[in-house]
Amino acid sequence: MKPYPVFFTLLITLLGYNLAFQFTRYTEWTVDLEVQTGGILKWYVDSGNGFSEEEGNYGSVPEKEKTQVQVLLSTGAPRKIRLDPVNTESEIILGKVRWDEPWPGGSGQMDLEKIDWENVSVAEKDGSGKWRLEPLPESTDVYGVWREVPTHSLLWWRLVRLSVALVLGICAFVGGTIWNRKILREAKGEEGAPPLVV
Repeated sequence: MKPYPVFFTLLITLLGYNLAFQFTRYTEWTVDLEVQTGGILKWYVDSGNGFSEEEGNYGSVPEKEKTQVQVLLSTGAPRKIRLDPVNTESEIILGKVRWDEPWPGGSGQMDLEKIDWENVSVAEKDGSGKWRLEPLPESTDVYGVWREVPTHSLLWWRLVRLSVALVLGICAFVGGTIWNRKILREAKGEEGAPPLVV
């Protein structure tokens, strides 16, 4: 009987990939802003087939106070990403827009000078580094689009998850083989020996 635990190795490898996927599934995005009227901040993600709400997320914005809105978006750099601060006719003060990937990814800050704003009459940077946005008259649908997203790609994350799965699979194979060989040595001429790992 061969001592190699093939099925055990495959099982641990698959479980390892699933655990790595769950741990690295989402990237946290944080937006600092202030607006006179509360509402809903929305993110839309374009992975190649246009902007989709299904791949985006949203968070609530209180009125007349500085706030941080945090949402989770799927890891993997999309082709484009769209930010809808809040539907309002009043001024919007936008601060930092940051992203924090799970380990072993990184974190960073989006460049607000590289965003393309729509339905905005004024978009200017003040002395503190914040951006003041004035919606067009009678327009509430203010949004901006980044055409480059500096997070790690989906392929990069798949390689990370695969690496974790392979390491766990190799450990399972080595550990199972050592266990099986030990049991085979002890089982020579004996009945009722512990079972092998298959």
